[in-house]
Formats: sequence, structure tokens, C-alpha cells
Amino acid sequence: MNEPKKVILIVEDDAKLAKALSIRLKAAGYEIKAAANGVAGIEVVESEPPDLIIADIFMPIGAGFAMAYRLRQTAANVPIVFITGSKDPKLRKSAKQFGAVGFIEKPYDPEKLLAVVNRALRPKVVTNRVLAAVKPAKANGRTAREKKKLKRILVVEDDRKIALSLSIRLQTAGYEVELAEDAFVGAKIIEYFQPDVLLLDITMPGGGGFKVAERVRQLLPASTAIIFMTANHQPRLRKKAAELGAAGYFEKPYDPKLLLSTINDIVDGNVTVCS
Repeated sequence: MNEPKKVILIVEDDAKLAKALSIRLKAAGYEIKAAANGVAGIEVVESEPPDLIIADIFMPIGAGFAMAYRLRQTAANVPIVFITGSKDPKLRKSAKQFGAVGFIEKPYDPEKLLAVVNRALRPKVVTNRVLAAVKPAKANGRTAREKKKLKRILVVEDDRKIALSLSIRLQTAGYEVELAEDAFVGAKIIEYFQPDVLLLDITMPGGGGFKVAERVRQLLPASTAIIFMTANHQPRLRKKAAELGAAGYFEKPYDPKLLLSTINDIVDGNVTVCS
């Protein structure tokens, strides 16, 4: 009796690339499912978990890392291979922190990718660490909230470099982080992620940070802290942020240490959050 085919989910917004990859994997004996973005990918996985996920890191809706965060509670044992057209050296490290079994840069060698997939799906491969949460690190003599429940931070930022840099820094400080690359995705993530703190860029596609903040005030407790970030130095923006009860306001380029210190103060109850 033949064993059922292994199922691979391809999450890729480039339709041509996804089709080419699908054809090659089908030829290798795999069953293929596809999703055009991370949000659709989550729906596929939660409906029927595949045996492996191949995900682009950067997509217009639902980036690969954000999808991995979302799935670690419901599909933590599904191995994931990240692919990307970016040459940013920090991405490989971030992919490792997400427990990826593979990291491939575009344009990739199809045979190399197939070898990574075959290796990941061998029975002897242990994948229960895949998509595991990043272990909180000690910083500045404090235990980075080891004794407390991890606080959740949602970063809504369309600048990929800034978003990834923030994510790494906050994870290292012991926070649970989710990323959204525009206001539309950020508003959808809020409902399931239930963040304690939001870092919102003010000017973004899909409505901007102020729209997300208004949504937060409707859905989440008044104690949810909002920190706005912007490269725009217009005084009216600071005034609007204050009207929305901002716990912090940072103009880019901001001081990362000061931002982290502000977040720590909010979490420790040293900053009053206004609704």
C-alpha cells in the first residue's frame, strides 16, 4: 500500500515563481497547496496543516515571519523553509530564531531547495522546535521578564529594515513580537494577537497608524499602550497622537535604547496610559 504524499504549502506572492516551484515539487512526488500571502497561508494551515511550509519572507500582505509567529501556537511542529530576494544578512539570523529548517536566497538553485525540502521531511528529522518562541535573553542585569508572562508587542511598520531591527531588539529584551507591514494587516492582527503595546508608524499604506490606533481603542482594553513613530516632524501629528492617548511618540531616526527604555517603563507600570 502506497504511503500518502507529503503535503507542502507554498506561500509566495510571485505567481510565476510559485507555479514554477509547484511544478518542480509535484514532479518530485509532493502534493502542493498554495497561498498568495501570509494571511491566506494561515487559513490554509489552520484548516489542514501541511507537512512543510515554504514561505517568502516579504509579501504585501502577511509577511513570512509574521505568519510564523501566528502559527507557532497551532502548528508548531510544521517545519518551515524561508525564501527571500533580500540580501540583508540579518534575515538568516532571524529565520534561525524562528526555528526555520532552511533559508534560501533568490534567485535560488531549484535542486538545492529540493534537497532542503527532502531533508526536512525525512522521518529522522526532529522538527518539534520549529517555529518555537525565541528564548528571552538577559539584558543589563535583569532577567528580561523571565518570571513574568511575556508581554506582547505588535510592530506595524512598512519599512522592512526598521521592522526587523525592532523585532530582533524586542525579542532579545524578552518580549513576544508580531510584525505587520501595513495598517490593514495590523488591524486584522490586533484581534487575535491582543498586544499589550503597539508600535505604530504614522504614515503607511492601508490607512496609517492613526487608523490602527482608533481600531485599538474600539477592540482592546484602555490599558493597551500605543507608541507612535514617524519621520514627519509636523507638530499636528504629535497633537493627534496625544489625543489618541499615546504613551510615547518618537521621531525618526529614533534612539533604540530610549525606545526600549520607554517600553520597559510602560510594561513595569511607570508610564500612565491614557485612553
